[in-house]
Amino acid sequence: MNKLLIFLTFLTITACGGDETSLIAIDGSALNAGEDAFKSYGDPDFVQKPNGGNGGDITFESSDPSIAEVTASGVISIIAVGSAQITITEKGSNRFLEQSDSFNIIVNSETVDAWQDLQAKIDNGKNGTTINLDGNRIYVLNSTLDLRNFSNITINGNGATIKREDGDMVSTELVEDYRGGNKIVVDFVPVNYRVGSTITIASGKSINQVSKAERQIVSIDENIITVNGTFSGEFKSGSIVFKSYYLIMGLSSSVVNGSNPGTVIENIKFNGNAKYNNINYGWISNGTIALHGGKTSEIRNNYFYDIPNETVVGHGVDVHHNVFDGLNGSAFHTSVHDNTKEINALARFADNEVYNPNRIEKGLNGHSEGAVTFSWGAGNLTVENNYFESISGNYGVLGTFSGALEHTDENLIVRNNTAYNFEYIIRIYSSPISPTKNILITQNVFSDTGVNDFSHLSNNDSIRLGCNTLLDGTTMTIGPENSKCL
Repeated sequence: MNKLLIFLTFLTITACGGDETSLIAIDGSALNAGEDAFKSYGDPDFVQKPNGGNGGDITFESSDPSIAEVTASGVISIIAVGSAQITITEKGSNRFLEQSDSFNIIVNSETVDAWQDLQAKIDNGKNGTTINLDGNRIYVLNSTLDLRNFSNITINGNGATIKREDGDMVSTELVEDYRGGNKIVVDFVPVNYRVGSTITIASGKSINQVSKAERQIVSIDENIITVNGTFSGEFKSGSIVFKSYYLIMGLSSSVVNGSNPGTVIENIKFNGNAKYNNINYGWISNGTIALHGGKTSEIRNNYFYDIPNETVVGHGVDVHHNVFDGLNGSAFHTSVHDNTKEINALARFADNEVYNPNRIEKGLNGHSEGAVTFSWGAGNLTVENNYFESISGNYGVLGTFSGALEHTDENLIVRNNTAYNFEYIIRIYSSPISPTKNILITQNVFSDTGVNDFSHLSNNDSIRLGCNTLLDGTTMTIGPENSKCL
């Protein structure tokens, strides 16, 4: 810290023949520890020498050695992310008083390009691998961490951040019109494109302006990229080619047989970096986690924020004790292949906090109707003990596309949740929802969640919509058969 200190020190003199003393003031030089130091975790040791002083012995002390240690000679070692104060003290003498000054050291997370190293740990460890991340680091991913061939994988972030790469680092543009085929000609090929990378083409931000057929790179020859099929649609020169990838991907709803049992993803801050990933808002691109967990997998104790599209997509997984904050799409998008019942793939979304989901204008995303969205095979799901809050007031607490709940529509339990400021309790994108049995929506608090007409369900005695608290203009029209409490 820059300080101007003026010291008056004193000499003590004993008079001849007596005990009388007098003090003679002598000016001293102020000790200056210097400016605050801003460092990153992983930076080397350093010394910050003080200025000024009067030649006395110097000692050093750290207010928090768990953040920064300092030796007797002033060598400072960075231990962890955080802040500490380094105090420098000059010992007093018979000429000068003791004096001290201090400076702060602020240690930020180290940012590392992490995909290759983390994927190698998964591949080398095979089934049963536990990957412990360093909580002092930000791991930037420009490709998917691929878990599809493994089970019983644990990724423990220990408080670390996994961040999506900036979109301009994983994108290029067409220099020739695309009218079909498996080759595209681009302006340049980003350095992180490799064989196996999944790419797509967009002419705008809407779901209707992106190829819904994402393709994997087969080969790269200068600025010509060959993929494993054709893109849907035609695109003019200048359209954006971008890498579309989940940060973490297990087996997803497109796989008819298989799951990733025993997968645990925990204690991670997921930074979706949405501000710099706004090429296209279609729900099929740039999700955070895709996982079909086979009912024994968990996504727990994570913090998801600034997410560009969907957050968690899949089924057969227990998503609990997470915080979701600032999502362009849904927090949980339930989707599963048609053998759900055969593998008994139950899903649970519980004890989560969801703030400001579904930020994108209606229609751009294409399939993000609620904070929890039902897609193909959306039954066998419990949503309980969550808090939902929307800033925009759009969409539903729950959402479904064209009555998607009908596909596997049994065993939906929604209970003990609190929801505030949504357009609907259930938002339906196009056609009425017609579930058949074992639907329970009860003991929830719905505040400012719109006018909800469920009268078309009134003849089904296996549906219960009663015992909910409706506040601030929320209404729910139900038949008498549905109003019973369970």
